[in-house]
Amino acid sequence: MNNLPDKIINIHPPTVIYSGGKKWAVFSTAGWFQVDDSFTLQDAYSRWVRWAPNESKQAQSNFKIASKRSGEIYNVSFNGGNWRCECSGFLYRRNCRHVKLAKQSLKNEKKN
Repeated sequence: MNNLPDKIINIHPPTVIYSGGKKWAVFSTAGWFQVDDSFTLQDAYSRWVRWAPNESKQAQSNFKIASKRSGEIYNVSFNGGNWRCECSGFLYRRNCRHVKLAKQSLKNEKKN
């Protein structure tokens, strides 16, 4: 484990692979690190610190946002850096105007 840091901040979980006859710990944003044969995936996970945006430090928030078209009310929530909305747009695209409105609402609350 030549130059493998103790902690690696990364959004994606690590993996351990064999390539070119060598064993590697792979962290997508930090790179590939050659490791010895006794190194396991559990060892890689023990060094991984999941990256989260600054907004993840905020408390959980829930919003009720009305649809512009139908007037239907959607529940939008924020918890630990993850946004969710009940609408079909969010289901398929993982983004929607209801989440954008909720984010804007949070920004406005911070300003006041």
